[in-house]
Amino acid sequence: MTFDMNLSGKWKGYYQYGFGYDLDFFGKKVAIEVEIVDDNGSISGNCKEEKSAISIDGKSEIRGFYEGDTISFLKTYPFSTSVNESHEIEYFGEFDDTKTKLFGKWTITEIDLQDLLEYKELGGEGIWFLEKETNL
Repeated sequence: MTFDMNLSGKWKGYYQYGFGYDLDFFGKKVAIEVEIVDDNGSISGNCKEEKSAISIDGKSEIRGFYEGDTISFLKTYPFSTSVNESHEIEYFGEFDDTKTKLFGKWTITEIDLQDLLEYKELGGEGIWFLEKETNL
């Protein structure tokens, strides 16, 4: 398969908290910068979040792919978060017509095994947006 675009470079944007979060978080945005390396549709890179009371202080890694107008990647933190012991957040989305903007939905899923008789999924979701920086 031949790819007519390359996502390599710096992207800036945000993620926003949605369902599954208290009102203190719901609707709040966190600025992010993502450096992507594109290897013919397979992507990897690093993500840095704006430090704030509602963000995780630290860098994370991304790994995923894109095909057509769809993109999917996992954001993985090098430490445990209070919501997700596996350290992973799933991002799904798509491109705009210019292929310089990405947007979609993110989800965190955590399984509650405290009561072995009851399977319960915890976590939350939200939206995200990234725009590619261009050299002028």
